[in-house]
Amino acid sequence: MKSQLEYWEHFIIDWDQSVYNKDARNLSLLEQLASKFRGPLRARHQLACNFLAPLAEGRKILEIGCGTGRLSYELLKAGAHSITGIDISQLAIDKANSVFSDKFSNDQFCFLAGELEAIDFSELEFDTVIGLGILQYMAPTDMHTLFKKKIGSCQLFFEFHESKPTLLNGLHWIYRSMKQTLYCDYPHIRPIPRSEIRGLVDEAYYCHIPGASFFTTFPSKDWAAL
Repeated sequence: MKSQLEYWEHFIIDWDQSVYNKDARNLSLLEQLASKFRGPLRARHQLACNFLAPLAEGRKILEIGCGTGRLSYELLKAGAHSITGIDISQLAIDKANSVFSDKFSNDQFCFLAGELEAIDFSELEFDTVIGLGILQYMAPTDMHTLFKKKIGSCQLFFEFHESKPTLLNGLHWIYRSMKQTLYCDYPHIRPIPRSEIRGLVDEAYYCHIPGASFFTTFPSKDWAAL
């Protein structure tokens, strides 16, 4: 089985195209089929944009697992003071830097490639931390380190692959099993119970849409308490 780094370095650009541009021509037959079911990922992105854009004004935002920077781009356009993005894939970071350098000044963004354990968070400036689709790839001890030691009391907005019996979760389990069997290239993913998030994050609010669960420490009267 490929490591997280090997998998995403190989897959991230074509995956990004299949999700947001609905272009799966460069993917395997299995991935072309899977791309038909990636509407929830677009809905996840849109919910994050709708929630965060009105709150972005003047904020120094850190996005963990930023990919090619699509969400960060929307938040910088919405008035964020600055964006720092971290992703495991150098290809994704190169793409983000290329796109942002054409649209924004260099002091507004910084994108870094590397695994979280290798990033020195003390050297980064941020007051808001966001992450979509990243926590399910982290071990419980790494999640504890992230929330309790690295990002402290910042405002949070995260999505996680919730451990609950749904049709989409069942389909995703079949997809992962096929990838591991046919290609031996799907990295470990861990569905996370809501209680685990509750134990790591104080006074957060929770929302679920088909295919995605979110929590935030921004006050939200429309979301339930975590």
